[in-house]
Amino acid sequence: AKTVLFDYLADAPGEYTLEVRTPGDHLEQDNRRFVVRKVKPVFRVLCLDGRPSGGLGGSFQGAADFLALALQPADQSSTALPIQAEIAPESTLPERNLSEYDGIFLCNVGQLTRAEVRLLENYLKTGGGVVFFLGDRVQSEAYNRLLADVEKPSSRILPARLGPVVSLSAGRLDPLEYRHPIVAAFRGQERAGLLTTPIFQYVRLERIQGSQAQVVLATANGDPLIMEEPIHQGRVVLVATSADTTWTAMPLWPSYVPLVQEIAAYAISGLGRQEQVRVGESLGAILPAPPSVPSVRLTPPEGSAVEL
Repeated sequence: AKTVLFDYLADAPGEYTLEVRTPGDHLEQDNRRFVVRKVKPVFRVLCLDGRPSGGLGGSFQGAADFLALALQPADQSSTALPIQAEIAPESTLPERNLSEYDGIFLCNVGQLTRAEVRLLENYLKTGGGVVFFLGDRVQSEAYNRLLADVEKPSSRILPARLGPVVSLSAGRLDPLEYRHPIVAAFRGQERAGLLTTPIFQYVRLERIQGSQAQVVLATANGDPLIMEEPIHQGRVVLVATSADTTWTAMPLWPSYVPLVQEIAAYAISGLGRQEQVRVGESLGAILPAPPSVPSVRLTPPEGSAVEL
């Protein structure tokens, strides 16, 4: 399998349909695939902060502040997405209507309850994007038990299991030939500083056998620093170090804003994507629960709607 990237600049908000045709056998329907993308004037992102930061960022109160500034910088002319970032304590997660957000960032959140995990799981089933930045409050055992249980793959929402905290000496990060879309924009841009980012500490990410997770960026000693995986209908990105300056100088580095922007763009790009199915396979969708049971209609290719 090979991934091919297509870039198109949408000059107006709305719904865009992409059709891909490939040469193949005489069954024409099998050689075509479609996907629909919604272009919004602005994307809403929720940054949940696990604790105020004790790092080098003076006036900042928490890791989410660093992320919000990177997601919504003063000058957005060169950013990957027009983003409106909202900061909230992690304790407010159960109170939020997650369907209102295009992406959720969790910053150094110590642990999640089963109810909160279900909220994130349902959010991913609607095509949302979730990004985890780790830190000194994260309880690895709780994360592994509730978010990365290898014996319950259907309920797993982390791309990797969390191992011990590792202290890293100086060394260049490994972009793995810039193969992943998140770091592809840094190819030929060594002066951006991505590879020289100082990482003081990180959580060792342990690969899960049989998962679709990919390593985006690796540390100098070969450990994954950023991993991602399509989960349900959405995407999850896991960053092994902190979003503030407690474990890394990354927020002070020139590569921080473009890296966070690319992470957000990749995570959000799974939003509302339509899965391709073959003839005979079931069609399905998971939607936010409405106040009352709505009628559901399916319009097949011949155009005659059917009540479900």
